[in-house]
Amino acid sequence: MDHRDKLVRATEHFQALKAAVLEYSGWNRSVVPEYEASTRRYLARFKLLKPLPRRWSLILGDAIHNVRSSLDALVFALASRHSGPLSSQEAKDVQFVIADNAQEFGKQKARRLGRLSPAAQDLIEAMQPYVPCSWHGGNPLGAIRDLDNTNKHRHLIINKVRIDHGNLYIEKPGVTGGQGLVIPLTPGLYSDGDVLAEFALPPGYDTVNMRTGHSIGLDHCIADVNLPLTSGLQNFANYVPTYVEQQVFRPLEALP
Repeated sequence: MDHRDKLVRATEHFQALKAAVLEYSGWNRSVVPEYEASTRRYLARFKLLKPLPRRWSLILGDAIHNVRSSLDALVFALASRHSGPLSSQEAKDVQFVIADNAQEFGKQKARRLGRLSPAAQDLIEAMQPYVPCSWHGGNPLGAIRDLDNTNKHRHLIINKVRIDHGNLYIEKPGVTGGQGLVIPLTPGLYSDGDVLAEFALPPGYDTVNMRTGHSIGLDHCIADVNLPLTSGLQNFANYVPTYVEQQVFRPLEALP
């Protein structure tokens, strides 16, 4: 049951991440108009009052690595059950294959999965990211592989703010009733200091004592992967261990 112990540890890290994000959350951003003299236009610049904690990346990296390790531990257990005790070299070769296409899976299958039963090999092939997935959030196995590789070999996992919608409001002097200039902000992934929009002020607006407000729909997300429905940090932390337990562990553990 090493694979389940590893997934439990991953879940503990994910719970710690969710708590850290919740502790950070609040009104900690602003949109600041900044005059660009060269173009005589304004930039709506995104500002974080508190930087996104680098600790999030460390916790997330640990969680992802435990998930990836749990998959490999499960495959090792299945190989040992089907083929008997493995030599040191055989054990090194065994791995839960995560491939982006059938050709890539075929290249790795014999070496990585050849000591598993044919039924287990077929099931793992059916779990690949390129196979249509009925789960609403999509198959996260490719993201797990890529995030683990990034965290191990390149850099900390990058987190950004995802803005789904928003506007910058600029008051017109002497005008009441909520009338003024509305600047739509461009949806996307942003870091502190990035530009959300560019605009010019019409005549009649105060360029010295400009009064502004804003509304933004945002989430804290993983910038290194594209899982639209699960890439928000808290959603991802809930989704990944549930998917692995229900869609990977249960079917493979149920094999005779």
